[in-house]
Amino acid sequence: MKCPVCNNKMVKIVYGTPTEKLWEKAKQRKAFIGGCCYTVDYSPEYHCYKCRKSFTKDLKINIDESDDWLQKYNKS
Repeated sequence: MKCPVCNNKMVKIVYGTPTEKLWEKAKQRKAFIGGCCYTVDYSPEYHCYKCRKSFTKDLKINIDESDDWLQKYNKS
């Protein structure tokens, strides 16, 4: 999957408690740790390490690493 912003290769975001193997993959930039919370409609699926943005599955919503996406996109 290519980043729609910078065309760099993106990695899958993994949710849940990270294993030691996942930490190693994240250090190598082969995965991105997304935390323990996952919301079907708003949680990003892919991350671009180059431009530091994360994207939902449909690539329509992008979240900067500095954004608090839960407050920004999870409004009821």
